[in-house]
Amino acid sequence: GKTLPKISREGKTLLHFWAVWCGPCKNDVPILNKLSKNGLNVIGVHSPGTQAAEVQAIASDSEMNYPVFIGIEAKGIGVRPDRISGFPVPMFPCSVLIDDDGTVLAVGSLSDVLQAK
Repeated sequence: GKTLPKISREGKTLLHFWAVWCGPCKNDVPILNKLSKNGLNVIGVHSPGTQAAEVQAIASDSEMNYPVFIGIEAKGIGVRPDRISGFPVPMFPCSVLIDDDGTVLAVGSLSDVLQAK
């Protein structure tokens, strides 16, 4: 039961949607760690349906230096990997860049979203 960090009012936030079974998701971790270390507000959001202990173990083993949360089920439709915590997630991994006003600036692969940055 942790509370999600607030979207930064001083800069952009990168949401990274991932899953423990997703190899390419793990490949993004070194880049995300560097972005977080350099001041970008990075938040990892795991798809619902996986035990918290498993998610926490992978996050620790992968040395993620940014907060990681398990997304909630889409209201009224249960667990759907294409919709996590209200965000449309067309693929894994999926990154969403949000500005300080909460406006979505880009959605897609990490490389695509970083180009839009």
